[in-house]
Amino acid sequence: MLATCLPAFVLWLWTTGWLESLHAVFIWRRGFERVMPPGFAPLAGACLAFAFITALVVQKQGARRTLIYFTVSLIALCAASFGVSRFAGYDIGFVPLVLSIVTTFIGVHLWRVWSLDANLSSDIERAVKRSSDYTGTMRREASLDTGLHLLQMMLGCDEAVVYRFDARGHLIPAARLRLAGSNEHIDTNGRPERNAEAANHAWREGVRLCETAIRKGEFQVLHTKQIVHTASPQATPDMPDEYIAASSKPTHAARVAAPLSTDERIVGALLVSLPQGFNPDDRTLLEATGSQLARDLQRDGYARDTAQRSLLPACLSTTASQKRVTGFNLINGKLLEASFPAHALDASDSGYAIASLDGQLAFVNQAMRNFADIDRATLAKFDLFQLLDRFRSHAFDEPVIAVRRVMQTGTEYTRELYFTERDQTLSFRIQLVTDTAAQHQHHPMPSTTVSPNASRAPLCLIVTVHDVSQMKEHERLRSDMVSLMSHELRTPITSINGFAELLAGDENLPADAREFLTIISNESQRLSRMIDNFLLVTRLEQGDKRHGSKSPLLLDDVVRETIAQMQPTARRKRIRLVERSVTRLPPVIADRSLIMQAVQNLVDNAIRYSPERTTVSIGAELDAEVIRISVEDRGYGIPPEDLDRVWEKFFRVVREGEDKDEESTGLGLSFVREVVEQHGGAVGVASQIGRGSRFHFTLPRV
Repeated sequence: MLATCLPAFVLWLWTTGWLESLHAVFIWRRGFERVMPPGFAPLAGACLAFAFITALVVQKQGARRTLIYFTVSLIALCAASFGVSRFAGYDIGFVPLVLSIVTTFIGVHLWRVWSLDANLSSDIERAVKRSSDYTGTMRREASLDTGLHLLQMMLGCDEAVVYRFDARGHLIPAARLRLAGSNEHIDTNGRPERNAEAANHAWREGVRLCETAIRKGEFQVLHTKQIVHTASPQATPDMPDEYIAASSKPTHAARVAAPLSTDERIVGALLVSLPQGFNPDDRTLLEATGSQLARDLQRDGYARDTAQRSLLPACLSTTASQKRVTGFNLINGKLLEASFPAHALDASDSGYAIASLDGQLAFVNQAMRNFADIDRATLAKFDLFQLLDRFRSHAFDEPVIAVRRVMQTGTEYTRELYFTERDQTLSFRIQLVTDTAAQHQHHPMPSTTVSPNASRAPLCLIVTVHDVSQMKEHERLRSDMVSLMSHELRTPITSINGFAELLAGDENLPADAREFLTIISNESQRLSRMIDNFLLVTRLEQGDKRHGSKSPLLLDDVVRETIAQMQPTARRKRIRLVERSVTRLPPVIADRSLIMQAVQNLVDNAIRYSPERTTVSIGAELDAEVIRISVEDRGYGIPPEDLDRVWEKFFRVVREGEDKDEESTGLGLSFVREVVEQHGGAVGVASQIGRGSRFHFTLPRV
């Protein structure tokens, strides 16, 4: 468009005679011979052609690269104008051609500058909005009132004012917080101000104090006296001064002005009135709060600048330029706030390392450097795998395989690493961080309906290390204490049971005494079983998984052996045990004794809570990649409200109208869940009142 409009304007100037005197300078006449002027149509075509070529070249190559070529072309065109007019007597229209080229050159260049400037302004606005959206997930946007309220709560100030600069550079209030009922102002003698003129004087005094703080770049403190009334009457304008003095007492007060600066740039001032005086220990508090108020004031200023729209192009408007400067300062403040999590992680006792997906380390906190025993200078030369090599141990000997598994599956990699040389146990985890925003964008449904890594763009890897040495020591001490207490309890219980059985064998004892001794013997045996079960469950919960005893195991063999062992118990209650017929199953890797005990607990539980002359069926079946063992009875059933609690320790179901079964310890099902989960399986239960229950667990097949 410029290649058409600018040559047309030049041709209009040519036809109206405005360029005639200038054009005569570039014509070389021989004597009084007349030079033939160019035709309008050829001249217009030439001007448009040269303007189009100029616009195309400048648009593609830029003004700086093409300036030398156009300068040479203009010199050559000038020489051609002199030569053709001197020897051929013909005017080539040098001035219109040159003006078309020059105006197009300048116009296209200004258009490119304006476009880049407009794009810059647009990019700044988008960057500010993007940073606002990011930080807005954790904190509200600029809130000067919140910061002033925080100061009021911590310092007990009567008044707090934030000042900003207006367009002329004068200080004007941006936010103000004043306690209800406090004096509007007090004079230097501690008396309340009683008229508008005095109040304005005090206000101007506060502004001057802030201006001084800004000019000197440091805190300014003005000490005054505050009148505190001790009598119930309130001071009035017509009350005698003697009465006011008798009913009041002076206390030291202070007005403190502090410059508000961010990124070494002062953006305003803070003025607070402290009725109890200024404590120098509060200087750090005011500086910290003031830095946040400065950033909030920047946001407030950017919002005002955004509301002002300039009619001039961005490159020519001071309002637009000021808006860009404010936007840049605001982005700097946002970047500082975005670094808060990194500073917080650096102060953590746990080690954190964040790496990009190409293996470059983006962040490593001090605790991680301590765990890896490397300094900051050495760490600068490390990548992710070199850092992971510092944690090699028997349980973590292939970092590359671990990282590949995490990136392939999206599942975190966790290990407990023990280092003998320093007697330290570390909890170690590698996790893939994904973009949860992308997940919500593609899957607006609740997260339970979305697979763990569906439509979630991977962002980075995070390595987390916690020192759990002390916790492991506490667990060991607790395990030792449980073992000791169990042993100390088992010894007297064994003596009680033995002597009770010995005395019960005496035929000379009365029948009621023999009955009491039998009860003592039975209860001591039940207490011994409870201790054994509790000790076993406790050891399992503390991580005693007994990895060395795991081996391939056929669960259908376990079912048959369990039925054979539990038959006597079932016959005593007239319950029939049935094995559901199945085909040969693949093995699982498990501890035979623990799995056998878990199945026996389920069968014993089914027999215990089933009426006589019913059936309990036990079976094992293949279900996809797991093998399922189920125990089904035709017993009393479990109330729906108790289904989620049956796996808890010491929980026992109470049937309506009956007491809890005193023979049950409440640890059998808890033991089953602990064993199954430590083998990588899961437990489940289904039940209906009056129709029976079905307990099952699954184990991964080989």
